[in-house]
Amino acid sequence: MEVQNPSILLPFSPAENVLESRDFFIYLRPETNGVEIESLIMRAAREEENCRDRFSLVYLANFPGGFISQKGLVEHHYRIRLLFALKGKSLFTKYMKKVFKAYYRKSFEKAEIIGPYDAMKQLDLSEEELFNLWVQPSDMLVINGQTIKRYKNIFILNYDIPALLNRNDRHTDIAVMVFRTAGNNGEIRNLIDAIESRLSQSGIINTKSSSGRVFHYSKGPFEELLDSTGFLYDTTIRNIPLSQTTFGRYLIGKGVQINEIEGCLRHPIMYFRKDDGRFVENDIYTYTRDLSYDEAWERLQSVYVQRYLI
Repeated sequence: MEVQNPSILLPFSPAENVLESRDFFIYLRPETNGVEIESLIMRAAREEENCRDRFSLVYLANFPGGFISQKGLVEHHYRIRLLFALKGKSLFTKYMKKVFKAYYRKSFEKAEIIGPYDAMKQLDLSEEELFNLWVQPSDMLVINGQTIKRYKNIFILNYDIPALLNRNDRHTDIAVMVFRTAGNNGEIRNLIDAIESRLSQSGIINTKSSSGRVFHYSKGPFEELLDSTGFLYDTTIRNIPLSQTTFGRYLIGKGVQINEIEGCLRHPIMYFRKDDGRFVENDIYTYTRDLSYDEAWERLQSVYVQRYLI
């Protein structure tokens, strides 16, 4: 069966001044009503008082499910989380083991920490049943971008991965948008709040269905780059290189080499030196969440050790 290519409805428009611009992606989850939600997002950007005239749409595309599956775009986006889901506790760093022990007050070595696929077999659950398995908030822990859910006496690592991968098949298309603003992170949050408000008023999100199950947005500059490697294409259906993205151009202007940028996306878990001389381990997506380009670059400058995962 021939795979349909993405429809580039609005080709990506490079920023004229990367020092005064901030880009971020919004794309819809595959199980949503794309046309309705896309319309609500556009209206929020154009009509809300805190958003009107502050954002411009610089990219709009529709990605067919077959193309997404063939290219493995979802697997690429969740590569590190999928690695942990498959290899389990063997990938934990010393820091992650320490946090696990302190949070759950349980020996890391003795704890039954299993990946989601083993959990599905052991608990006799489907992907969606595991995804929706409810536990107390105190049973949840996120370390270095990896989620642990305690259920009874087992600890399930990245429980949501099977459902996220299963939902993306050749029958599910995804609408992808890139918005640009000259404002700060607060204004991006204003737009996300406005979108969530309209989705709530329309009954699309509620107490049982969070906005994260409806749409994704780039929560920081490095996540913007990660999103671009999967969903930013030109009209010839070639992936637009990082060197042409807004944050990529910003980093290059600061002297960061393109191979360094690519290395950050491939191996995001790092040790960062703090101002007081201490070190903190985190993944660069979480550590630069909700930061400006300047702030994200400063944190990149503080990298002391980078963890390499095969």
